[in-house]
Amino acid sequence: MDGFVSPIDALVLVNDLNNNGVGDHSLIHNQPFTFLDVNRDGMRTPSDVLQVIGILNSDGAGEVEYGGHRNFTDPTEPFAWLDYNDDGRITDADTEAAVDYLMANGETDNDVFTTAPKWLDGNFNGRVTRTDAWGPEMWIREHGYTEYPLPEVDPIFLDATETPGPYSVIHVENANGIELAKANVNAYGGDINWTQVEYSTVEGSAANIERGYLRIGGTIVSETTARDGGYFTFDLGAGYGLGEEATVGMEFLADVASNLTGENPSIRVELSWLDGEVMEDGRPIDGWSIGHYDQPVVNLQPHGDLFVTESPVPARQMLLGTGAARGIGLNLRSDGGEPADVYELQFTSVTSTRSVDYFNVFTANSGEPTNHIGRANIGACDLNTVPLPSNTYCAHFQNEQLVILPGETYTVYAMPVLKSDVQDGMSGDTLIVGVGATGHGDVVIGQQSVKVRGRTSGNDYAYNVEGSTNGVVIGHDNFGRPNEPIISKPHELYGSQINQFDTVVHTDIAAMPTGWTDVLQLRIGTSNHDNSENGLNNRAVEGLIVPFTSYNERMSPRAYLYNAADAIVLAHASGIYDVNGVQMNEEFVTNGEYYAVFDGLRDNDVNTEIGPAEEIDLIMAMNFFGSDDPSVASMYQARFDHHDSKSLAGFAYGQNHLLTVDEDATTEIFSTWTDASAHNVLEGTLFQS
Repeated sequence: MDGFVSPIDALVLVNDLNNNGVGDHSLIHNQPFTFLDVNRDGMRTPSDVLQVIGILNSDGAGEVEYGGHRNFTDPTEPFAWLDYNDDGRITDADTEAAVDYLMANGETDNDVFTTAPKWLDGNFNGRVTRTDAWGPEMWIREHGYTEYPLPEVDPIFLDATETPGPYSVIHVENANGIELAKANVNAYGGDINWTQVEYSTVEGSAANIERGYLRIGGTIVSETTARDGGYFTFDLGAGYGLGEEATVGMEFLADVASNLTGENPSIRVELSWLDGEVMEDGRPIDGWSIGHYDQPVVNLQPHGDLFVTESPVPARQMLLGTGAARGIGLNLRSDGGEPADVYELQFTSVTSTRSVDYFNVFTANSGEPTNHIGRANIGACDLNTVPLPSNTYCAHFQNEQLVILPGETYTVYAMPVLKSDVQDGMSGDTLIVGVGATGHGDVVIGQQSVKVRGRTSGNDYAYNVEGSTNGVVIGHDNFGRPNEPIISKPHELYGSQINQFDTVVHTDIAAMPTGWTDVLQLRIGTSNHDNSENGLNNRAVEGLIVPFTSYNERMSPRAYLYNAADAIVLAHASGIYDVNGVQMNEEFVTNGEYYAVFDGLRDNDVNTEIGPAEEIDLIMAMNFFGSDDPSVASMYQARFDHHDSKSLAGFAYGQNHLLTVDEDATTEIFSTWTDASAHNVLEGTLFQS
């Protein structure tokens, strides 16, 4: 068996016949050279010699190919498959096993081995022939008898262990990069080029996932969408190299769909398949294994919505150079599946900003702005989202200072800090604050004046448009209408400010008097301010209207007013009127409500000016002539009706009953209202009989 058919082969056969004679197949079972039976008829006869001679005559001497797929004598291959009789060794008995089959069945030319045992095809050419019977003999001649099994080769495979998480978590629609599952993956037996990963949906619906991402070792390496049946297959492209015994973390991240499906939308996935190649030679890995631990059930909810409505704030007189009162109030109501993180508020001054330095932003506690959460400044906004950059003050909340839980309402106030006149604050300015307003007249809406993101998802909320059903809604407490701006009441800014307005009552009830009698004492005080660039800034009382109620009393049609500090100097009323505006020009008998009007007080000798941190007492007196009918009870009581709304028409009975002037060396600013009193009605002594 030198690999060639030549005359030497015929000579070998002749020598064997001369030495041993003709013999049957049974005689050669115990001989190592069974291949001498060339025609495999079970006998060593001259016919075997004639078959060799026939080959030489037809084809000539030449090399014989012993294997269609493998060379039987290749010493690098562990030819365990040549152990035909499966006794753990390669010996002559394996040749005899093949010969026995061939003697019984002949050579088999059948690629699918429908009749021949596949294990007898030693050269893997798809046929069982005499060549396969020569295989063990050739192996023995080259390597000797071989004991099996040979040293085992460790399989090369991927092993994954899912990392258990909480039983369930909550995420919201449109959430990006949520974690659905994670695992640790190991390479065993050799270096692996990891090529594919597959996750399957085991609960809920994959339709609620817009896109999936596979992150390995902290880097996104692949993305996909769900296939039919809820499978997510990630192709790793050229592959992810994983060294032998190396471990790496893997996470399945996902973007949640914008429109959730199902009554209770949810999803749970598990790792279902891995694949890769042996890095050394590119052949497929021997397999993979997965240790399953339940991954969280991800319950999905609609994202949060935020409704922004007005928390009414009355008009105020505000003092220059101070942190003034509330300029605008907002109610913020969160509604949806996650807390609303309000991270920016924009306040636009729809009037001049020259007297406003910045706004302090407070949340309310029991209705009072007590929790300072930030400051709104001009220039702090993204100019791309602010229609009027020079008039818009932005407050940023980057540390979750304003997080509103679902179903809750928070009230927020913006409180202006005003410039003094030294800082160019201007007495007489009007401040109107808007949210969502881009100009006086409110024609255009600043859609992004309230910026919100989901605390859970981190996604920015959309901005409401007409007919929408989610997002930030400004000016309404439900969906269906377009945003509308929220505009504050007008606030007047002054260099001086009345901060005290009250009555001084020495006796609550007294007998009906006779003659001139003090009926009402008003104490008016101002704040301590620093608005002196244009000289000392004072507040002066210019006009006062005092209503009174009286019955069955004859009275003079005159009244006067004086400063308690100088009772000699008097200011006479310009008139006493009934409720129909009819002036009393002579002595009259009272029968209901009347009012006295004092105006032009600065042109009178009575001092009505009030300096910084000062107060004056103005006293009104009237002349009583006695009861008109002694048998009928008489009464009299004067009062001051305090109004704190600029919306009233002005200085007139039934409107505002106080007219003051903010004055310095260059300006005089008139105001017909004040918000200093804690009471709407300030009453004097009740006289009665």
